Amino acid sequence: FATHLGLEVLVETHNLTELEVVHRIGAQIIGVNNRNLVTFETDLHTSLELATSFEQEPVYISESAIFTAEDARMLAPYFNGILVGTALMKADNVAEKVKELQIDKG
Repeated sequence: FATHLGLEVLVETHNLTELEVVHRIGAQIIGVNNRNLVTFETDLHTSLELATSFEQEPVYISESAIFTAEDARMLAPYFNGILVGTALMKADNVAEKVKELQIDKG
C-alpha cells in the first residue's frame, strides 16, 4: 500500500530467517536492527553476521547500537547507511556527533 502512495518502504530484520524472507519478497530497502526487540539488548555484530548473506541489489541500513566512528567504519563496507538514535540523544553536541559518525565511502 505504501508504495502505491509513492512512499519508500524500509523493511526491518533481525535474524537470517527474516532476511531471507525480505529478500524473497523483493524488498528494496532493508534495515538490520541490532536491538533484540524481545530482550532490548543490542549487539552490533548482528549486522556484521547478516551482512554475509546480503544480495547485490537492495539498500542496507544498520540500525541501533552505533555510538562511535569506529562502529560506523566497521559497518561502512557492508551497509549503505546507518540509523542512529541513542548516540545522538545522549550527545552533548549533536552536530559534532553527526560529523563523527559520517564515513566518506568515496
